[in-house]
Amino acid sequence: MKIEVKIKTGSKKSGVVKGGGFYIVSTIARPKDNEANEEAQALLAEYFGKSKSEVSLVRGFKSKQKVFEIT
Repeated sequence: MKIEVKIKTGSKKSGVVKGGGFYIVSTIARPKDNEANEEAQALLAEYFGKSKSEVSLVRGFKSKQKVFEIT
């Protein structure tokens, strides 16, 4: 399944919230050296009860709006 994600970097708390057809992922990490994408991947894996390898970033590597695929 593919999901749309809006990412907020540099937050005080990390977490995932469902909001109107997309997910909002707040990360503590900044968008440097792919750290925010990796933290978002780990947060989504935990949220859906999957392993990190089952969640992959499909589109939006350098954008705040991303598409992740969960297998």
